[in-house]
Amino acid sequence: MNCKTLIYDPNKQEAITLTVEKKRYKLVRWDVSDTPQMLLESYLERYTELSLLTKIPQANAMLKDQILWSIAIIKCNNIYQLPYKPVNAVLEILHWEDFSCIQQLELPEFTDIPGCVTITPCHQYIIVVESYASLYLVELASGIIKRFAFETEYNYNLVFDPKMQFFITSSIDQFSYFQLHWIDDLATGKFSLRGGFWGDMRCHNDTIIFSPNEDAFIHTWYNFERKLLVTYRRFNRSQLFSDRSHWGINNNPTPTSVLYKVWEVSLPYLKHQHNEENYWQSDIAFLNDQTLVLGAGKTLALLNIQDGVVKAEYQTDAIIQAIAIDTAHQRVIAATRNGMFCFHL
Repeated sequence: MNCKTLIYDPNKQEAITLTVEKKRYKLVRWDVSDTPQMLLESYLERYTELSLLTKIPQANAMLKDQILWSIAIIKCNNIYQLPYKPVNAVLEILHWEDFSCIQQLELPEFTDIPGCVTITPCHQYIIVVESYASLYLVELASGIIKRFAFETEYNYNLVFDPKMQFFITSSIDQFSYFQLHWIDDLATGKFSLRGGFWGDMRCHNDTIIFSPNEDAFIHTWYNFERKLLVTYRRFNRSQLFSDRSHWGINNNPTPTSVLYKVWEVSLPYLKHQHNEENYWQSDIAFLNDQTLVLGAGKTLALLNIQDGVVKAEYQTDAIIQAIAIDTAHQRVIAATRNGMFCFHL
């Protein structure tokens, strides 16, 4: 069971994965309180293999100060079944427990493959990015959808600065590339390209996360020397927004005072084969204030946040696709090509 995407609810100790088998995709809900057990599965018929999902707060739903979650998923026409007829993609909001549909919204003029879907840190908007052309801003409270042209192509990931002043996209074409956009006015959908920096080989789905404690982010990428790189970058927030000029575009030098590389480590964890359903993929998350967890290949690695030094390694029997951290029990929940696994650290 090839689990591609993972979202986790620590209160329920449940996870939901988007799983693929022979180009058939399904949602699977898991109990991960102990050994992972499948609770529910639901096939996604006639939808493209790049359908994506994210966790969103359920409207007006709180339980003992805990948020109750739903899921959002993008569905579009299956481009691998002929005859292919372009149709608008839909954004579906589903109940966590049984995958029943709460709300369905058609994305106007959306006919391309979806690149990514995510929710803003304020939990007010869902962002949907096409791989090639457009970005959609969906207001959760009203369902109002705003569409506008986007300046990047081949988008595979998008992550917001926790203070919602800017976001970073990662793109995969001939090379991987990170682009930074600052937000003038989220309500009007005015996103401006601010700068960017290169990754390397196109065979890897890059991951990027922001630090919860400082103005910094961590990203992974893969180079032509066939090594996985993990880079920790701090940024000068005030200087980043002090002018409207571009920096770091097209290999121009990036001012170290604006975007400073604290450390970069090269790790030999990704050497497995890939195909159209299995790009090389890694995931990274904060275990605590001092430790990062990296899942790559068949290895879980613990990295020191100060210098990137590997503190410990755990070998697995399956290729890791995505991870989530269970901080209460010091565990890693991992979605792999052979199903779900839990690792006590």
